[in-house]
Order: sequence, then structure tokens, then C-alpha cells
Amino acid sequence: MFNKLFKVTFLLCFALLLGCSKGDQKSPPPPAVAADKPASAAQAKKSDVVKIVFVGQKQSCKCTKVRVSKSWKALQDVLSKQSDIALESIQLDVEEARADKLDDLRSLVVVPGLYFFDINNHLKEMLQGELTPAQISKVL
Repeated sequence: MFNKLFKVTFLLCFALLLGCSKGDQKSPPPPAVAADKPASAAQAKKSDVVKIVFVGQKQSCKCTKVRVSKSWKALQDVLSKQSDIALESIQLDVEEARADKLDDLRSLVVVPGLYFFDINNHLKEMLQGELTPAQISKVL
């Protein structure tokens, strides 16, 4: 309980420091993503990464929505060239239990977060904040 409260407080303080105002705006529905695909040995040969989990946020201020949108577009640009990687998208403030499990692997401080998993479902890398195609491609 304390750990979760600390994380929430930290995120709120961080957002205030960035100059974000608390928004009560509703974001558009999460982007449609491909369902989990089973990983194969062929996928592992092309890239150690076989699955990516994108962590966004449904309720957020305008600057966070822009950051999430830009990072989602960067991810889509990269994956358009590597369609064999499974993609999952969750909302931090909607799917809290799933987000907590990912946070236990590596803490998310700035939304969005990208969790990269290998064929054995082990976390290979995690990126967060506003991401570029180059940053994502470097992991893959």
C-alpha cells in the first residue's frame, strides 16, 4: 500500500514539475493492437524481442497525451517494418494490476512505457517517456 501510494505521489509531483496541469479530459480510446501472438524460434533469430507492451494512460493532462501519442506513432513506424513482434497495449490507470506487475519488473516513472520481452517472456529492456523511432529500433 505504501509503495503504491509513494509511486502515485512521485508521479504527481513529477508531472507538476514538468508544468503539466491536471486535466480531466478524456483521451481517445486506446489504439487497436494485434492480439498476443505465440513467439516462435524464427522470431527469436530476427530479434531477441518477440513481444512489446505499450503502457499508456487514459486520463491525463494535455502534455502527457501528446507524449503518449508521439511515442505510439514512433512505435508503429518501427513495427511497420517488423510485423513479427507481438504488441500489447494497456492503460496505466485502467489496468492497474497488469501495470503493477510490469512496474515490479522495472519501475515506470514517465508515461508512456515500452516493455520489451524475449522468447522466454523475460524483460529485455524498458524505455519510457517520449520516444523516437531511433530509440525503439536500437532495442530491437
